[in-house]
Amino acid sequence: MSMGNRYTLENEIRRHHELGEINRTAEIAIRAYGDEIRGWLVGVTRDRTTAIEIYSATCEDIWRGLPGFRWDSSFRTWAYQVARNAWSRHLRSMERAREVEVQFDDDALCKLPQWDRSETHPWQRTEMRDSLARLRALLTPAERTLLSLRVEQRMAWDDIARIVASDGEPPSPEAIRRKATALRQQFQRLKAKLHAFAAQEGLLQLA
Repeated sequence: MSMGNRYTLENEIRRHHELGEINRTAEIAIRAYGDEIRGWLVGVTRDRTTAIEIYSATCEDIWRGLPGFRWDSSFRTWAYQVARNAWSRHLRSMERAREVEVQFDDDALCKLPQWDRSETHPWQRTEMRDSLARLRALLTPAERTLLSLRVEQRMAWDDIARIVASDGEPPSPEAIRRKATALRQQFQRLKAKLHAFAAQEGLLQLA
């Protein structure tokens, strides 16, 4: 989507939002950005079923959060923040589930199929053919998020800082600037970490 089209779309979303037309606002916004956000979730989770589950929660969260949205950022940036928060909740719930399994049924846990023990995963048969997906396999969830938002979605550092900010009240402009600076430094370390692989593949240009 070109910047001009995105500007027009953001204005349309805002117009309906300011008129209090929450359902219409959600309909337009999800139709416009839904495929993009769902694709991003598939990339960062590396599991289509999980991504669809998180995307469903994201759509509900967007609808519920619209009345309180204050336009401190673009709608697109806020929608990514909502999706990232939904993913964070999913990770926390998975961690709690693992803790319960360890506490109450250690033997059963040992019998569960483990991610790193499985010989071939769907994401390996498909996305691993792409250089960026191969890189993702080396990264933590936080690193995958940073790489995807900066390289694939071409987001500005301030927008990325808003997306990865903690749940709760929006951070202050000064906090956003500090976070953006930290993210740029983290990205430089990430590029160094991946430099050898990227040079070997010759397929990925980090910006």
